[in-house]
Amino acid sequence: MKGRKLMCRLAGAFLCGWLAAAGMCLGQTGDGAENSDRTWTNREGKTIRGSVVRASETEVVLRLDNGRTYTIPLETLSKPDQSYVSSWRIAPAANNAAALPKSRPTAGFDAPWPKDVIAKATENVEVVEENADTESYIYRSDHFEFVADIRLSNTVIKEFSRIFEATYAALAALPLDHKLAPGRNRQHFRTRLFSDINDYYEAGGRVNTGGIYMGQSGEVLIPMSSLGLRVVGRRVTLDPKGINNTLMHELVHQLTALERRNAPTWYVEGSADYIASAPFRSGRFFFEDRAEKVVESVEHNMGGKDTFEIPSVAKMLDMGPREFYFGEDDTIMRRYRASLLLVTFFFHLDGRGHGEGIKAYLSALAEGERELKAREHLFAGRSMEKLTSDFVAAWKEADLELVFTPN
Repeated sequence: MKGRKLMCRLAGAFLCGWLAAAGMCLGQTGDGAENSDRTWTNREGKTIRGSVVRASETEVVLRLDNGRTYTIPLETLSKPDQSYVSSWRIAPAANNAAALPKSRPTAGFDAPWPKDVIAKATENVEVVEENADTESYIYRSDHFEFVADIRLSNTVIKEFSRIFEATYAALAALPLDHKLAPGRNRQHFRTRLFSDINDYYEAGGRVNTGGIYMGQSGEVLIPMSSLGLRVVGRRVTLDPKGINNTLMHELVHQLTALERRNAPTWYVEGSADYIASAPFRSGRFFFEDRAEKVVESVEHNMGGKDTFEIPSVAKMLDMGPREFYFGEDDTIMRRYRASLLLVTFFFHLDGRGHGEGIKAYLSALAEGERELKAREHLFAGRSMEKLTSDFVAAWKEADLELVFTPN
């Protein structure tokens, strides 16, 4: 963030002056019950009406009469208002729930596989900062924080936040015991949006990508063009082209990074493609007939051939990141497709089709078991030859002919 002070660009000079003097900045998250409206006074004697949404030791979030929420540092308020916030914070839990965003319950390993998952355009979009001087615009949905370099309208932020929240909801619904915690002492998963593609590249984005997950910072970087957004002057409008599924792929990496740190590359990439390749319309992911849809996705890359060439199962299971991401584009694409086929096989086609082996495998990894040892759950007593045979036969039954290459 280039500046912590918010120079508001709101209608009404009085309201703007009060908020600017207060100095808006990032706040704690959470969902406490709102208090009744009261008049707040800052240290310069200016007043405003609003109700407490939540508060921390350093900040308070108010909901104003126009329905928007703003985060205000306590130090900018009058002493009586600071005392009021302190009393509000130590009141019964009904006044101030745990300072965390609403968390959607996540499915454990015993839950059924969902047929579809929907996330509506959230009404809970908080304006944290809109600062034209520093080109810093910060918004929050239930689980995500968006840092943009240009102002986003309410319509735009609601529409594309639905994409993010739907991806979160999809992972929460899968029976894979996801934790979905942002870590790094954050309350939200952070995404940085770039109106200029060159700024995206300078920040670490790669050419010809629609988004990238930065492991060191834990952030997703996205050029706005990948979100179906167009910048017209100083306005951001919706583009009917829609959303690049590369974005969903990177979001899965961000959402699961902390809990799948010791997972092999084939699973990390295959599980991300499992979500990204699922049919998605109007905030809804469709997971019915998943194997059939995966075949359609793979056939798109077959170039009219009757068979699809991928590295062997043994090769994929042992492949580390340095090897996985190295080579010609076509070779790397086949590794991604092979990862998707492996993940979908273990999720839906192996054994009884309920994913028992992969669930036991992921559970073992979560408990700290070495990957080679945990892999025994995937083999379920089979030899590599038998596992490979079952893999090929399952996809042949789904009308996909596979052949193995040395790469």
